[in-house]
Amino acid sequence: MLEEIRHMLMQRMFMKKDIMLKCTDQICPNIRKKLEKFKEDIRYCMVTPSGNMKFEVQCLDKVHVVNLSNQSCSCRSWDLCGIPCKHVISCIAWMKDGPDKYVSDFYKREAYLKTYEHFMEPLRGKEAWPNVEGPHVLPPVVKNMLDRPKKVFSRERSITLQGFEVYVGEETGNTYFRV
Repeated sequence: MLEEIRHMLMQRMFMKKDIMLKCTDQICPNIRKKLEKFKEDIRYCMVTPSGNMKFEVQCLDKVHVVNLSNQSCSCRSWDLCGIPCKHVISCIAWMKDGPDKYVSDFYKREAYLKTYEHFMEPLRGKEAWPNVEGPHVLPPVVKNMLDRPKKVFSRERSITLQGFEVYVGEETGNTYFRV
């Protein structure tokens, strides 16, 4: 199983690095898709500049405050993940600028390639492994965990049935037992 995981990781790391080497954009493809989706959503936002890189953005029925110098938005999406939200992108579009320089460096091409610059060394097959002298490694002993003790129920115990008569209207007769 560990060999399968190692093999899968080798393939994944090579594939991820190869995809990014072929990409010419400075931002990762998935982040670029999010930015494009946010660019479509800014048509519902109305920007009011306040000065000093601060803006008030009215988006449908909600109002958000954007500070481009601190890289913060009152919806906190940009603060948490580093990708400009639609409120920020609407402010950037109002300034006639592009959102690429406002994306966190973690989502840039250089950081992605730096993540996958190391690779896993290939190994020879199992038949080429050296034989090791010594005791064989055994799996751990599995103990059954103790359960709660079962309640002992016995009908032979001294259960006495005590009865009482129930009178319904004028008739007598039905007897019920209570334990």
